[in-house]
Amino acid sequence: VEPLTSDQWFVKMKPLAEEAIRVVNDKEVEFVSELENADPNRILLNNTFDEEGMEYYGLTLVKKNASIGIGEDNGNHYLDISKYADDDCYIEYQNSETIKKMVIEADFGSDDPGLGGMMFYIRDSVTNTGQVNETLVGLSGENLSAKGGASLGKLKKGNFVNIACAIDISKNKVSYYSNGEFIDSAALSNNNLRAVNNIRFYISGGQGNLKIDNFRIYGGTEPRDITKDVIIRKSVFGEDDAAKKYLGKTINAV
Repeated sequence: VEPLTSDQWFVKMKPLAEEAIRVVNDKEVEFVSELENADPNRILLNNTFDEEGMEYYGLTLVKKNASIGIGEDNGNHYLDISKYADDDCYIEYQNSETIKKMVIEADFGSDDPGLGGMMFYIRDSVTNTGQVNETLVGLSGENLSAKGGASLGKLKKGNFVNIACAIDISKNKVSYYSNGEFIDSAALSNNNLRAVNNIRFYISGGQGNLKIDNFRIYGGTEPRDITKDVIIRKSVFGEDDAAKKYLGKTINAV
């Protein structure tokens, strides 16, 4: 009850609601969940294999008859895979984050190129249509190749090739970069991919060795330097000191 009489204003909601319903039905707007839209540039993994005690952080090693360990050249450490038996092996990172635009990056080298397999073999285990697998980079001897066959470089003794794959799930596309240079773009084979839950370096055959260094996963649309500004989730480590030990850099724990 108002103590004084005054002019009253009323708003007809039906015309406003009809326009809002129209733009949604015509797909002029897209609703993105808070989880998918929050902090799109966050870093999920930055493993240089140089921090003692943290070399295998976040990784699952399935060796079988292969040898997988940490190698070292002139003070630089890397993940070394040596396989000279008839069997497969793989290294896997499991991702619990949902990012529609992400970059997977690593350096590859070899002293004895002769292995075959799938680098950046990704899997979506939560899609409504069942498990979805996608191979982003192929390895055949010394050759690294993109979907569609574009060359991403050759493995040579004493050198590393930096390969980055920028995945845009909303556009069903992956863009390839080699040593920082854009090479090609390709459509993902399966348009049912909704998230990247697993990332593997899968060795299917051949004999030889493979070196992997600077394995990085982060949100974004193209490769960038993430070594100077890294955000670590406190839920991963529990204590800030553990995160500082891992990175050796100033961080923001959130």
